[in-house]
Amino acid sequence: MIFMAGIHGAGKTTIGKKLEEKWNIRCVAASALIEAASDQVMPGNKVINSIEENQEFLLREVSKLRNYGGQFILEGHFCLINGMCEIESISLDVFEKLNPEMIVIISAHPESIARRNKDKGLLLSNVEFVDRFQRAEIGYGEEVGRYLGVPCHIVENDEKNQDALLKEDLWRLSSYR
Repeated sequence: MIFMAGIHGAGKTTIGKKLEEKWNIRCVAASALIEAASDQVMPGNKVINSIEENQEFLLREVSKLRNYGGQFILEGHFCLINGMCEIESISLDVFEKLNPEMIVIISAHPESIARRNKDKGLLLSNVEFVDRFQRAEIGYGEEVGRYLGVPCHIVENDEKNQDALLKEDLWRLSSYR
């Protein structure tokens, strides 16, 4: 499993859909797995009150996916916004249990992310907060990658880099350092 991370609005879903089409690799959103397992709808404002509980739902659903076999990309986050509207890192224990082969972090210019989020009606449209959130996501993602000993690639979401991702066989990337 490849863990594809990035903050809300960075472009994970768009890139995931393109990867699914190009490489016939299933791309699954962590939020969709959590919603399916918990019978809850993830809040539109992206504030998560029960981060730990949601991660337990996620781990159960990923375990089910692995039982079916085959490679897949899990689209998710290293950091979330908690009930106090603070950036909170997801427990390292969760990533140990997820045990990704590789990490790909999708980043974008904070102004672009803020604009996309505003267009979607999300509260994450303050450029300074988006910048801080993205820096936390990337920093913690790199830390998790080092801790787990797996490759961690940061990809700026622009046309050039999207094309490069689509031309590379992601599974060969997992052997790169």
